[in-house]
Amino acid sequence: MTPNYNVFCYLLITSFAQSATMDATQQQQKALLDEANQQRNALQKSPSFLVPLLPPVATDSHPAPCFTLRTIQFENARSLSPSTQSALKAAYLYRCLTLIDIQQLVRDITNTYIEKGYVTSQAYLPAQDIRQGTLRIAVMEGLTESVEIEGQPLRMVNMVFPNLTGQVLNLRDIEQGLEQLNRLASARYTIDIQPGMHPGYSRVLIRRQVDGLPGKINFSVDNSGQKSPPKPKCRSDWSSIRL
Repeated sequence: MTPNYNVFCYLLITSFAQSATMDATQQQQKALLDEANQQRNALQKSPSFLVPLLPPVATDSHPAPCFTLRTIQFENARSLSPSTQSALKAAYLYRCLTLIDIQQLVRDITNTYIEKGYVTSQAYLPAQDIRQGTLRIAVMEGLTESVEIEGQPLRMVNMVFPNLTGQVLNLRDIEQGLEQLNRLASARYTIDIQPGMHPGYSRVLIRRQVDGLPGKINFSVDNSGQKSPPKPKCRSDWSSIRL
């Protein structure tokens, strides 16, 4: 699989059967996906320790069909509190939303996960018909498949990173363990997050840092959003981030 340096790449699939032709809707969807993929190079250049948020969706001056939503349902968003979910929905309910507006809501949800440390989780749209005023947004909450520390036995993993395997991956938890490890060990270590053996899972590799090189976090994300639970269709790396 060829890496393409894009933290998040996902397919937006939904049905809009209104006055606009299907060709026009498909062209709009393609334009949104192209715009999202243009962020790949910017992520590499970020000097910040924090994971960069996805930028706002580009607006379109051309007329587009819109749909008034009375209900927005989040599926599998277990790591977001009810109050957080309500706040995200509030700005979009009872408005006539275009495809771009809905795409922005999906991006807002993903950014909320990133801000809370869930850097391998993302929202996506399953196929649906929203003409009745109900929108469903699903979330793939990325899980931790395994944790390994380069050059250290399993008992060190269990001591420094307890109970992470099988849980929703949160960068904050890994950072806390890394700080403890760097205090205990003579060497310095960095975080490397790689795709796991199963869709939606990631391997956390704590690598021994080579002397003279700055710490960094590498992300290889394989959760591409699509109408079914995301499958590994793209690999993305983000590096050059100092710990």
